[in-house]
Amino acid sequence: MTLIIGSGRLATHFKHYFHLLKAPYLHWNRKEHSPSDLQKKIDSAQIVWLMISDSSLSQFIETYLSQYKGTILHSSGALEIKQALSLHPLMTFGPELQNLEFYQSIPFVSSKGHCLQNFYPAWTNSSYELDPQHKGLYHALCVASGNFTTLLWQESFKGFQELGLPPKVAEPYLKQIMENILKNPLQALTGPLARKDSVTVTKNISSLEGRSLQGIYKAFIKNYFPEYKA
Repeated sequence: MTLIIGSGRLATHFKHYFHLLKAPYLHWNRKEHSPSDLQKKIDSAQIVWLMISDSSLSQFIETYLSQYKGTILHSSGALEIKQALSLHPLMTFGPELQNLEFYQSIPFVSSKGHCLQNFYPAWTNSSYELDPQHKGLYHALCVASGNFTTLLWQESFKGFQELGLPPKVAEPYLKQIMENILKNPLQALTGPLARKDSVTVTKNISSLEGRSLQGIYKAFIKNYFPEYKA
């Protein structure tokens, strides 16, 4: 029996995954349950899976799980904790719950020597082991590729609206960018950076005056178009 700890999106989605698999599980979070209820559930669980913030992990383990004899899992992509094993789902989760196919497509990156199937043999998700010394870089790459992309698109949608363009006008463009990256990432770059078009780059930077995107644009140019001269 697995006890899922947490109240955020990750815990919500994985409760649903267990439900879709028709696999029994227990759940606890501090907003809805008491500490005494937690101890009862810990005593009934063979696995405690912590889906809480990175900053809370060590304290939670020390407070509630110091005498626990079962397996403790956490889902931090960045941390390696002595008392628990890392099992990080390489996925981003929105507010809507998904179907079984979606959850089964999620790859897991785990502590070295402990793949996903060690804990859940029936799960068909792919699983990869990572040396602890590489976890910081691994998680930084996840954040940069996922969250930074989201921030850029949020700025773009906001700018489109200011120009009187509905955000959905960019949907085909966004979908094609993703398709190009998936099909051929090394040749997916287009536009003035791919062409080394200094004239267009200069105009772009000038048009972004007063916007946070200008600094971001300049940073990308500095790193990926170093021969550019303003």
